[in-house]
Amino acid sequence: MIRGLSQYRVLGRLGHGGQGEVYLALDTRLKRRVCIKLYYLSGSMAARRRAVLEARHLMLVESPQTVTIYDVVSAGGSVALVFQYIPGCTLEELLALEGRLSPENAMAVLTDLAAALAALRQSGLVHGDIKPANVLIDVQGRTVLTDFGSSLLAGEQWSSYSHESISPEQSRGEPAVLLSDFYALGLLMYRMLYGEHPFYDGGALDVRRMRGGLEAAPVLADLSPLAMQSIEKLLLSLLASRSDARPQSTFDLRERLREVRSRLPAPNLAEIAPQMKLQEPALGVANVRLPRKLVRLPVWQQGQAWLFSYWSRGSLGARGLIVAVGLAPIALVTLAWLAPGPCLALPMPQINIGANARMTAMNERDLRVLLSTLVKEASEDIVVLGAGPADDSYYTATPAGLHNSCIPQQSLSLRVDCEAGRCLLQLRSEKGALSQEGQLSVSQTASVLQLKQSLSQLLREQIGFLRS
Repeated sequence: MIRGLSQYRVLGRLGHGGQGEVYLALDTRLKRRVCIKLYYLSGSMAARRRAVLEARHLMLVESPQTVTIYDVVSAGGSVALVFQYIPGCTLEELLALEGRLSPENAMAVLTDLAAALAALRQSGLVHGDIKPANVLIDVQGRTVLTDFGSSLLAGEQWSSYSHESISPEQSRGEPAVLLSDFYALGLLMYRMLYGEHPFYDGGALDVRRMRGGLEAAPVLADLSPLAMQSIEKLLLSLLASRSDARPQSTFDLRERLREVRSRLPAPNLAEIAPQMKLQEPALGVANVRLPRKLVRLPVWQQGQAWLFSYWSRGSLGARGLIVAVGLAPIALVTLAWLAPGPCLALPMPQINIGANARMTAMNERDLRVLLSTLVKEASEDIVVLGAGPADDSYYTATPAGLHNSCIPQQSLSLRVDCEAGRCLLQLRSEKGALSQEGQLSVSQTASVLQLKQSLSQLLREQIGFLRS
């Protein structure tokens, strides 16, 4: 999943269906053959999620009677599923060659499929499309269930189905249940025993007959009456129109199959299956190339996959480390957002009055408060210390009153020298080793409003220096 499909060398195409194309490939790292299913996707996120869901459903199932998934790769609008390659043939190919199977071989296939359904039930899954094309027979005669593209969790609504495996409740749009798979097994059993679908009429499905269930099974030649009776009983129960008339569990189904097989000879699928291996599959497409974006995933997607893998395999401490690394940028941004702007120290102004001069309209403390207010109006991000709303060495970070220390990086000092009816206002800004100063002369009898205007003029000249 992290490397994409770069480790696989495509040998050719095995086949195609409604959902995608299947290729035979060589895993160059593990030196084994695998199958790669490349999905036909419309580009919608729903189609992509559906393809990934099939892979997850397969990963939930652990059984020798179901294919093993190795990898799922998703990039852009493409999805590929890498799964086990099983040499042999599909049941559809075997029936095309043989026409029908002997009762003992048909029961052997059903027994393996019942084991596959038992694994499905443990994972809460319904296959939803058990038909000959989705049943593999390997060279040892083992039956394997594949293609989980229509699988659902029990209780979900059906999204797709095949006429070859549809059950009465599926045709009515009822929620998915395991007993629908039992009905599909009955259809498969009939097909293996008699070579045809029980409810097809002229090549088309007769829905009315299908919903009514199977009423009787044709007699099979060369079978004892007792064996025929047990086969017919099993077939009629699997193809019952009402789900509560079918076997109610995989254990019940397997017990009934065991009873039927006890009245039949030993199967010989292991002798028939090697004939279907014949030669390697006809790999008709040469120079097949998979989408480049699936072969080599983008770096960000590789990182995402690595994190997912590390999380799923890691300990509690490892997962805590991932959480901490993920939250660190958020914490840093939050601290930067809560941190104060430039902190400005505002000492008490110095007023020097000559021996024969009168006091100005504002004293030292009043001038300090006025200057603090003017600084805040000129630049809201500057925190003024020592006067005005913040008259101590702290700033308030939250309405609840949480305080944090603020170290001043700048200072703003005012000096007033009055003599002979005039006052010289000297405003000095200091920032580290840098400083800037402005001067303005006003009348000693200037009003509070005139002093405020003069200080505002001096401050406008230095506010850029303070904010830089």
